[in-house]
Amino acid sequence: MDKTQLAELLDRYAKGACTPEETDAIDTWYQKHQAADDFSKTLTGAERQLLENKILRGIHSQMEGNPSQAGGPLTRRKTIIHKLWRPVTAAAAALALIGLFLPDRPFAPTHPAIELAEEIQLTNTTKHLLKRLLPDGSVVWLNPNSSISYSSKFRNKTRDVSMKGICFFEVSKDAAHPFIINSTHLVTKVWGTSFRVSDIDNTHAASVTVVSGKVSVSTKTSTGTAGKMKEVMLYPRQQAVCQATGNVLYHGPTTDTASLYLWRHVSLSFENARLSQIVSVLNGQFGAHIKVDNSELNNAVLDADMSDLNLPDILDVLKAALRLNYEISGKEIILQKNTRMKPIHYK
Repeated sequence: MDKTQLAELLDRYAKGACTPEETDAIDTWYQKHQAADDFSKTLTGAERQLLENKILRGIHSQMEGNPSQAGGPLTRRKTIIHKLWRPVTAAAAALALIGLFLPDRPFAPTHPAIELAEEIQLTNTTKHLLKRLLPDGSVVWLNPNSSISYSSKFRNKTRDVSMKGICFFEVSKDAAHPFIINSTHLVTKVWGTSFRVSDIDNTHAASVTVVSGKVSVSTKTSTGTAGKMKEVMLYPRQQAVCQATGNVLYHGPTTDTASLYLWRHVSLSFENARLSQIVSVLNGQFGAHIKVDNSELNNAVLDADMSDLNLPDILDVLKAALRLNYEISGKEIILQKNTRMKPIHYK
């Protein structure tokens, strides 16, 4: 298979137009090349994000417009999840090849121009968690009404991010380039860890809570820089709290361990399980308060293997596989039917 044929075949695969024989050919190609260098490493952070978004749009497009996959027998859900989600974890290698080899894309010059970094600003205006991949491979989850800004390229000695609201970070390890988060009252510095920052405007306190790794936290001075004399070091299950009125930083064991459970990575397997059963398992595993607002949706059936996922990742899988939405209301997570997508006839 030459490059042109491969590009055409991958394009049909992304559109859900492949025959079973063509799908097998792609699977064979993928197995052969998945151990090779990741093509996406040659792309900029913005390009990787664009490719991932393109894949996700393609997935949802297939599920909305292809009844044979989206609305067929629910006992086929396990195969669908594996087929559709694997390209996302492959970091857009297939789409990268399509973009490089399609005839209407010009070849890259021998000496490409230096791309300028741009400031990216993102606000979560939804009622659910919003996931974003940062240029260094770190992941941030934004709570509703939270915002974040960062450069499209981390080229300095530090990886700098600004935020407001409540965000959970899983930071890629890079000892030579500390990851620094500036919020309204705090400066948080990490090298590779997972933690939550809560710093909401017009509130009396801000906090940082560590799930894994090590984090240093400082209060901000009047000039907006970190106060070195007020820096504290945090370890797993520890928390620092800044009282905004007095700019005082306290630290010690966290008293709210339950809210951190949803960020644990677990592996779960479901065989012909109704959503009501899945919700019961998730509530037990993560100490969550998940509810379903629709009795018909409770009867949706799913077969799936979920490996090394946290609760927000699992909710995204459920959204795509069962065509539902969810909203966060206080400490509750409410699952709802997605009325914008073609309905599934549940058992």
